[in-house]
Amino acid sequence: GAADLDTVGRPLGSYEAVIEAELTAGDGTTAWTRLDAAPFAIVDRTPPQVSFVAPAPSSVHGAAVAVVVQASDALSAITQVEARLAGGPWTALVAEAASPGRYGGSLAPLADGANNLEARASDAVGQIGSAAPLAVVIDRVAPVITIGGVPPADPPVNVTVLPTIAVQDATATLG
Repeated sequence: GAADLDTVGRPLGSYEAVIEAELTAGDGTTAWTRLDAAPFAIVDRTPPQVSFVAPAPSSVHGAAVAVVVQASDALSAITQVEARLAGGPWTALVAEAASPGRYGGSLAPLADGANNLEARASDAVGQIGSAAPLAVVIDRVAPVITIGGVPPADPPVNVTVLPTIAVQDATATLG
């Protein structure tokens, strides 16, 4: 025959499955007798789940990008959460005391334009989970604003003035 061994809810670790039978001796006494045993382990084979809380997708940033990541693992503790921008160096994020499972930090931008933000988390057994990349825009250059259609410093009196304003930005889309 066969028997099921339910391990749901048991902590990670090493165990031993033991098969015993209650046998009756010739004199009528009974005793439990060990028939077989097999060691087994409950291990974590699932990486942490990681997702971005902030910033918003396609958001525009200047001097730094504030990052908030949600990281969780049903079986093992989260040991490290990191983020990086545009393939730059990984930066450790700090656990937010007020929001369990949330980690935050600030990343310095590397280059203007469209960039991908990445995040990853490690658990106590070394599994690494990653968030889907998040597109952000870095814009550290101020737009160029040009005002035209305005008369010179000594304009004629009682003349209609129709100024024009032009704004150009090489990186961000102006709405």
